[in-house]
Amino acid sequence: WSTVIISINNDDPQEWKEKYRRTANEENHLTGKEVFQNPSDPLKFLIVCDKLLTGFDAPVLQVMYLDQRMKEHTLLQAIARTNRPYPRKKYGLVVDYVGVGRELAQALAIFDKEDLHGIFSVDDIKNEIAFLKESHEKAMILFKKVKRDGKPTDVIQQCLEILKPEDVRSEFEVLFRNFAKSMDMLMPDPCVDPFLKDFKFLGMIREGARNLYRDDRLSLVNCSKKVENLIHAHIKDAGVEEILTPINITAPDFEEKLEIKGSTKAKASHVEHAIRETISAKIGEDPAFYESLKDRLESLIEADRKRRKDEAELLKGLVEISKQEERRDLIAKEKDLLPDEFAFYGLLGNYKDELFGENDEKTCLVTKDIVSIIKNKMVIDWIEKEDIQKEMRRNIKDILRKIGFPSDKLEFFIREILELARARFRDDNGTN
Repeated sequence: WSTVIISINNDDPQEWKEKYRRTANEENHLTGKEVFQNPSDPLKFLIVCDKLLTGFDAPVLQVMYLDQRMKEHTLLQAIARTNRPYPRKKYGLVVDYVGVGRELAQALAIFDKEDLHGIFSVDDIKNEIAFLKESHEKAMILFKKVKRDGKPTDVIQQCLEILKPEDVRSEFEVLFRNFAKSMDMLMPDPCVDPFLKDFKFLGMIREGARNLYRDDRLSLVNCSKKVENLIHAHIKDAGVEEILTPINITAPDFEEKLEIKGSTKAKASHVEHAIRETISAKIGEDPAFYESLKDRLESLIEADRKRRKDEAELLKGLVEISKQEERRDLIAKEKDLLPDEFAFYGLLGNYKDELFGENDEKTCLVTKDIVSIIKNKMVIDWIEKEDIQKEMRRNIKDILRKIGFPSDKLEFFIREILELARARFRDDNGTN
């Protein structure tokens, strides 16, 4: 919605007095951070005559619609209301309804160019169009061999395969950002129309690469809201939302979502990076299990690189690895271990053969004892309290010595135990 901010005089119509007369506090509230400068507030337009041209600091202001002539300092002050930097805002826009070009040139002539550097940059639109053409050509060159008239799934997969190397994604991020900056600045001028189709295509590929490779540098949040909305609308209109959406290997509809991804190669790529994301997110909470999962994944990928597996075999192997997440909980139940206990069991399991041989039951019992010590000693903010951790170390060391744990590995193993405890019980206060 909009509101009018004007000074009311005694000779103004009564209707204006009733509708627009406000106290200074009321005006400050409307134009302050609580309302107009709050991006989520519905107030989007301020209608003014001469008010707010000086002393009004609102970096969120994006556009000024100018319909009266101004000169010199007054004109520069008006334009300056829009040129403050703000997150996702690189510049301000002035929509000129009265033609102040000459007045602006005269106003700028008053100042030295050095004084205006970084404050005002008035370039001919032809210069920006030239940069737009250049940035478009550079951004498209990565995909010049892709035939875009094929099936959407195949076209998208070809482009995402090109962006698989991290250094290529880094290059693409810069090229797209430059292209997007020009498009954002010039839209909705008709001069952008010849580039719009390619821009939406590249935005779609950028979003797909971000989701597939879990690369947040490619997030559209780093672009303006106008660009983000344009790309998301195109993705929806093109009907490729499901193709671009990342899959979750623990989701109940995992296999159903995987079927949408297209070719066997495309499916394998989606599963691989979903597994990598899961490992990266959870390895600190169960290092033994997820390190073993990581080793299996790397062995499978390496075999594929050496062409010892075809695409169908690769996908089958990746899906099998993805199912280990479910099997982890089943194995824990079979051993009568809670999820927390199973993570510590994995660490102790690295020494199981030399400590207990085939006696897995003994490994489970010692694991339970170690976890019990940790949980019984936990208090509020225990991670910050060295005396509590020292007591944990001492009690754990007593247990390990009793079972004949190798003395040369004892300190290292206890550090592993405490590091895992910090990862799993960081927010625990000992009340459970």
